Amino acid sequence: MLTITSTQFKQPFLVSNMDYFLSKNEFWNGENNTDIVAFEQFKTTHSQHCFLEIFPDGTSAICFEITPENEISACFFGRMTETKITFYENGNTYFAVKIPAHFLFKQINGKPNAFVDRVSRLATYTDAFNQFDWAYFAVASFEQRIAYFQTYVSEHFNYHENDLINYVLANHQNNEKSPTIKQLSKELGVSDRYIRSIFHRLIGISPKKMTQEIRLQFALSQLMDETNSITDMLQQTNFYDHPHLNKFFSSFTAYSPKALKRQASLAKQVPASHR
Repeated sequence: MLTITSTQFKQPFLVSNMDYFLSKNEFWNGENNTDIVAFEQFKTTHSQHCFLEIFPDGTSAICFEITPENEISACFFGRMTETKITFYENGNTYFAVKIPAHFLFKQINGKPNAFVDRVSRLATYTDAFNQFDWAYFAVASFEQRIAYFQTYVSEHFNYHENDLINYVLANHQNNEKSPTIKQLSKELGVSDRYIRSIFHRLIGISPKKMTQEIRLQFALSQLMDETNSITDMLQQTNFYDHPHLNKFFSSFTAYSPKALKRQASLAKQVPASHR
């Protein structure tokens, strides 16, 4: 059964010439329903091709590209540790599945951390899509794609979550005053070196970097909320002051929060007929 949540973790595609929407965020349809997998579908409708910035916001992604002739291909985006420019072809439809980094898939062709900062064909990343109905997926509606993807993954992917990683992330999420890794290691009865080794082996980066990326994801979702001011977002994300907030955003995205919010506002002002 699909469970819909209204929680918004939104990657801002700040391009006005896109027919873009984030229609739903769904719970993962598997062994655990506490974490969110975001589904996005969009296409360019301008006369030119499009380059978009993907921010390092703590997720991996599978992106399906569907041509007007219903030819379909897919790539796996390993979590990017810095902003990446990605090309999208005019007229094609893109269906993207954003996956939390601590969902660890066992059926992959290599070690998980080998795919950090890497874009590869889905078939290169995993063998789990060998029985995927590509022809149906190419012609299905957005809602049908979500339902089919979740059902397929539930049946064909043997994924798991690491309890230690979940515990560390839960204690750090969206909180500048969260306990240090050394403090958490004492609570768990393990060394901080052991925690760091688990993160590097299974995710590919340090616990600090991972928690910063998840914090960025939450901050982006608050920033894209039209009802929030920059000050509101500052309070909701527990940053000490505006300079700390600006430095954090600029280090990940090369934008200030004010510049991002301004671009998002301009993009939304473009009439639908011109997108």
